[in-house]
Amino acid sequence: MNYSIWKIKLKPKSSFLTPIQSDTLFGSMIWALKMIEGEEFIETLVEETKNYNPPFIFSNPIINGNYPIFGELSKEFLDEIDNVKLKEFDRKKIEFYKAIKKKKYISRGVFEELLNGKKLEQIYLDVLEGKRDFSNLEKRKSLRNPSNPKINENFLEEILNGKTDENKIINESRKSFIIEGRIRNQINRLGTIKEEENDTRLFEQNEIRFLEETEIEIL
Repeated sequence: MNYSIWKIKLKPKSSFLTPIQSDTLFGSMIWALKMIEGEEFIETLVEETKNYNPPFIFSNPIINGNYPIFGELSKEFLDEIDNVKLKEFDRKKIEFYKAIKKKKYISRGVFEELLNGKKLEQIYLDVLEGKRDFSNLEKRKSLRNPSNPKINENFLEEILNGKTDENKIINESRKSFIIEGRIRNQINRLGTIKEEENDTRLFEQNEIRFLEETEIEIL
Protein backbone atom coordinates (compact mmCIF):
# COMPACT_ATOMS: atom_id res chain seq x y z
CA MET A 1 0.00 0.00 0.00
CA ASN A 2 1.22 3.49 -0.86
CA TYR A 3 0.88 5.91 2.03
CA SER A 4 0.57 9.67 2.13
CA ILE A 5 2.34 11.38 5.02
CA TRP A 6 0.31 13.77 7.14
CA LYS A 7 1.44 15.81 10.11
CA ILE A 8 -1.09 16.09 12.93
CA LYS A 9 -0.61 18.76 15.59
CA LEU A 10 -2.20 18.06 18.96
CA LYS A 11 -3.31 20.70 21.44
CA PRO A 12 -4.54 18.77 24.49
CA LYS A 13 -7.35 20.42 26.43
CA SER A 14 -7.19 17.97 29.30
CA SER A 15 -4.77 15.57 30.97
CA PHE A 16 -3.95 11.97 29.97
CA LEU A 17 -3.96 8.82 32.08
CA THR A 18 -1.33 7.12 29.90
CA PRO A 19 1.46 8.42 27.62
CA ILE A 20 0.57 9.16 23.99
CA GLN A 21 1.86 6.21 21.93
CA SER A 22 1.41 4.97 18.37
CA ASP A 23 -0.46 1.80 19.35
CA THR A 24 -2.84 3.77 21.59
CA LEU A 25 -3.57 6.21 18.76
CA PHE A 26 -4.16 3.33 16.35
CA GLY A 27 -6.58 1.64 18.74
CA SER A 28 -8.46 4.88 19.38
CA MET A 29 -8.85 5.46 15.64
CA ILE A 30 -10.16 1.92 15.14
CA TRP A 31 -12.79 2.41 17.84
CA ALA A 32 -13.83 5.77 16.37
CA LEU A 33 -14.19 4.25 12.89
CA LYS A 34 -16.20 1.38 14.32
CA MET A 35 -18.71 3.84 15.75
CA ILE A 36 -18.95 5.66 12.41
CA GLU A 37 -18.65 2.88 9.81
CA GLY A 38 -19.79 -0.22 11.69
CA GLU A 39 -18.48 -3.68 12.60
CA GLU A 40 -18.03 -5.09 9.09
CA PHE A 41 -15.86 -2.16 7.96
CA ILE A 42 -13.60 -2.55 11.00
CA GLU A 43 -13.23 -6.31 10.53
CA THR A 44 -11.84 -5.65 7.05
CA LEU A 45 -9.33 -3.12 8.41
CA VAL A 46 -8.23 -5.50 11.16
CA GLU A 47 -7.66 -8.31 8.65
CA GLU A 48 -5.59 -5.99 6.45
CA THR A 49 -3.52 -5.02 9.48
CA LYS A 50 -2.94 -8.67 10.41
CA ASN A 51 -1.66 -9.21 6.85
CA TYR A 52 0.91 -6.42 7.32
CA ASN A 53 -1.10 -4.01 5.17
CA PRO A 54 -2.57 -1.56 7.70
CA PRO A 55 -4.78 1.24 6.33
CA PHE A 56 -2.87 3.83 8.33
CA ILE A 57 0.11 4.06 10.68
CA PHE A 58 0.80 6.48 13.52
CA SER A 59 4.21 7.50 14.78
CA ASN A 60 4.98 8.05 18.42
CA PRO A 61 4.69 11.76 19.24
CA ILE A 62 7.38 14.30 18.44
CA ILE A 63 7.35 16.63 21.45
CA ASN A 64 8.91 20.09 21.20
CA GLY A 65 11.06 18.84 18.33
CA ASN A 66 12.30 15.82 20.30
CA TYR A 67 11.95 12.43 18.64
CA PRO A 68 11.15 9.02 20.18
CA ILE A 69 14.22 6.98 21.02
CA PHE A 70 14.68 3.52 19.51
CA GLY A 71 17.29 0.79 19.43
CA GLU A 72 18.18 -2.39 21.27
CA LEU A 73 20.80 -2.98 23.95
CA SER A 74 22.65 -6.26 23.49
CA LYS A 75 23.79 -8.68 26.18
CA GLU A 76 27.38 -7.82 25.21
CA PHE A 77 26.69 -4.15 25.96
CA LEU A 78 25.18 -4.96 29.37
CA ASP A 79 28.13 -7.24 30.17
CA GLU A 80 30.58 -4.45 29.32
CA ILE A 81 28.72 -2.04 31.61
CA ASP A 82 28.56 -4.60 34.44
CA ASN A 83 32.07 -5.99 34.22
CA VAL A 84 34.16 -3.18 32.75
CA LYS A 85 32.77 0.36 32.55
CA LEU A 86 30.90 0.50 35.87
CA LYS A 87 32.33 -2.54 37.61
CA GLU A 88 33.40 -0.53 40.66
CA PHE A 89 30.19 1.49 40.97
CA ASP A 90 27.33 -0.81 41.95
CA ARG A 91 24.95 1.92 43.09
CA LYS A 92 25.64 4.18 40.13
CA LYS A 93 25.32 1.20 37.81
CA ILE A 94 21.73 0.70 38.97
CA GLU A 95 21.03 4.43 38.55
CA PHE A 96 22.47 4.31 35.04
CA TYR A 97 20.23 1.41 34.03
CA LYS A 98 17.18 3.16 35.48
CA ALA A 99 18.07 6.38 33.66
CA ILE A 100 18.45 4.78 30.23
CA LYS A 101 15.20 2.85 30.75
CA LYS A 102 13.36 6.12 31.42
CA LYS A 103 14.85 7.94 28.44
CA LYS A 104 12.09 8.31 25.85
CA TYR A 105 13.10 11.23 23.61
CA ILE A 106 16.17 12.43 21.76
CA SER A 107 17.07 15.31 19.47
CA ARG A 108 16.49 15.12 15.74
CA GLY A 109 20.23 14.91 15.15
CA VAL A 110 20.62 11.80 17.31
CA PHE A 111 17.44 10.35 15.80
CA GLU A 112 18.99 10.70 12.33
CA GLU A 113 22.20 9.07 13.58
CA LEU A 114 20.18 6.03 14.67
CA LEU A 115 18.33 5.95 11.34
CA ASN A 116 21.69 5.97 9.55
CA GLY A 117 22.93 2.93 11.47
CA LYS A 118 24.49 4.27 14.65
CA LYS A 119 23.86 1.83 17.49
CA LEU A 120 22.13 3.13 20.60
CA GLU A 121 24.49 1.16 22.82
CA GLN A 122 27.50 2.88 21.23
CA ILE A 123 25.91 6.25 21.99
CA TYR A 124 25.59 5.26 25.66
CA LEU A 125 29.22 4.14 25.70
CA ASP A 126 30.15 7.55 24.29
CA VAL A 127 28.26 9.11 27.21
CA LEU A 128 30.36 7.15 29.71
CA GLU A 129 33.50 8.24 27.88
CA GLY A 130 32.46 11.89 28.17
CA LYS A 131 31.94 12.29 24.42
CA ARG A 132 28.19 12.92 24.63
CA ASP A 133 25.81 14.71 26.95
CA PHE A 134 23.45 12.30 28.72
CA SER A 135 20.45 14.65 28.80
CA ASN A 136 20.06 14.71 24.99
CA LEU A 137 22.72 12.18 23.84
CA GLU A 138 24.24 14.77 21.51
CA LYS A 139 28.00 15.06 21.02
CA ARG A 140 29.58 17.37 23.57
CA LYS A 141 31.09 20.62 22.39
CA SER A 142 34.00 20.13 24.75
CA LEU A 143 35.29 16.73 25.82
CA ARG A 144 36.21 15.69 29.34
CA ASN A 145 39.68 16.48 30.57
CA PRO A 146 41.84 14.12 28.44
CA SER A 147 44.41 13.95 31.25
CA ASN A 148 41.79 12.31 33.51
CA PRO A 149 39.63 10.10 31.28
CA LYS A 150 38.86 7.54 33.99
CA ILE A 151 35.25 7.24 35.15
CA ASN A 152 34.80 8.40 38.74
CA GLU A 153 31.96 8.99 41.21
CA ASN A 154 31.73 12.74 40.55
CA PHE A 155 31.54 12.27 36.79
CA LEU A 156 28.74 9.71 37.12
CA GLU A 157 26.85 12.03 39.48
CA GLU A 158 27.07 14.83 36.93
CA ILE A 159 25.87 12.87 33.91
CA LEU A 160 23.06 11.06 35.76
CA ASN A 161 21.64 13.98 37.70
CA GLY A 162 22.19 16.79 35.23
CA LYS A 163 24.40 18.87 37.53
CA THR A 164 26.57 20.43 34.84
CA ASP A 165 25.54 23.89 33.61
CA GLU A 166 25.02 22.42 30.15
CA ASN A 167 22.66 19.76 31.49
CA LYS A 168 20.67 22.24 33.57
CA ILE A 169 19.96 24.45 30.56
CA ILE A 170 18.95 21.49 28.40
CA ASN A 171 16.75 19.89 31.07
CA GLU A 172 14.94 23.18 31.71
CA SER A 173 14.26 23.74 28.00
CA ARG A 174 12.97 20.19 27.49
CA LYS A 175 10.20 20.33 30.10
CA SER A 176 6.94 19.63 28.28
CA PHE A 177 4.57 18.12 30.83
CA ILE A 178 3.94 17.62 34.53
CA ILE A 179 2.55 14.68 36.48
CA GLU A 180 -0.43 15.61 38.62
CA GLY A 181 -2.07 13.54 41.33
CA ARG A 182 -5.87 13.71 41.18
CA ILE A 183 -8.24 12.51 43.90
CA ARG A 184 -11.11 10.42 42.49
CA ASN A 185 -14.21 8.84 43.96
CA GLN A 186 -14.22 5.06 43.96
CA ILE A 187 -17.15 3.73 41.92
CA ASN A 188 -19.48 1.52 43.92
CA ARG A 189 -20.17 -1.25 41.39
CA LEU A 190 -20.98 -4.01 43.90
CA GLY A 191 -23.19 -2.06 46.26
CA THR A 192 -20.97 -2.79 49.25
CA ILE A 193 -20.63 0.83 50.36
CA LYS A 194 -23.52 2.11 52.49
CA GLU A 195 -24.19 5.78 51.99
CA GLU A 196 -25.80 6.17 55.41
CA GLU A 197 -22.50 5.18 56.99
CA ASN A 198 -20.78 7.98 55.07
CA ASP A 199 -18.33 5.38 53.77
CA THR A 200 -16.90 7.49 50.94
CA ARG A 201 -13.81 5.93 49.39
CA LEU A 202 -11.24 7.89 47.45
CA PHE A 203 -8.11 7.04 45.49
CA GLU A 204 -5.30 9.04 43.93
CA GLN A 205 -4.58 8.77 40.22
CA ASN A 206 -1.57 10.24 38.40
CA GLU A 207 -2.30 12.09 35.18
CA ILE A 208 -0.08 13.64 32.51
CA ARG A 209 -0.75 17.30 31.75
CA PHE A 210 1.13 18.89 28.87
CA LEU A 211 2.14 22.52 29.28
CA GLU A 212 0.23 25.00 27.14
CA GLU A 213 3.31 25.90 25.08
CA THR A 214 4.19 22.25 24.37
CA GLU A 215 4.14 21.31 20.67
CA ILE A 216 3.02 17.75 19.95
CA GLU A 217 3.20 16.34 16.42
CA ILE A 218 2.14 12.96 15.07
CA LEU A 219 3.07 11.63 11.62
